[in-house]
Amino acid sequence: MTTMWNQEEINEYQNIFDLTNSFIGKQINHLIFFLDDEDIDYNEQDNIYGKSLLNGVEIVLNNEKYYLGNYFFATHYNGLNLKKGNITEFEFIENKTSKNYPSKFLNETIIDAKIYWHKAFAGKYFVPIEITFETIKHFIQFSAIEVNFGEVNTELTDELLVIENKLIAEKLNLGEFGIENNGRKFFRNIDEIKEAEKNIA
Repeated sequence: MTTMWNQEEINEYQNIFDLTNSFIGKQINHLIFFLDDEDIDYNEQDNIYGKSLLNGVEIVLNNEKYYLGNYFFATHYNGLNLKKGNITEFEFIENKTSKNYPSKFLNETIIDAKIYWHKAFAGKYFVPIEITFETIKHFIQFSAIEVNFGEVNTELTDELLVIENKLIAEKLNLGEFGIENNGRKFFRNIDEIKEAEKNIA
């Protein structure tokens, strides 16, 4: 941040950390996409990487609903957020149908959850760009990147790419695979973010 963090920013970032970490030891029971009826393959932009969505998703975890998508706070709208509540509290889902996505990840105990960050396009601060959950057998990653004409177009968008294959994440240099060469950062808490922001050019 170019100025001292305010309480709203501290609360928002802490909420992302707390909710993401709270998924560890639990199981995602339903992963709900919001799609047009013709999107029978659960994909709004055809590509070989994963499921490209124009909206966020609704997660049902232990019978509680969470929203994961590109909903940030204040004047910033470039990065992921995880909020407790229905998707309709955070996004306007116009003429779209809810569909349960049949992920292999469902109903397995989550053993790890991580947030990966990226420098914002404007301003000297970091925003969440990927949120990743893992079980013993499976992996799922939500990324704020956009797919156009079958190829990844740009990062930090208001779209969402859902990936369930680590080899794809590695190919695209997402999450842990982008720390060395794709601007990704991993922070354990707000203090680490604040310290890193001091060194943003």
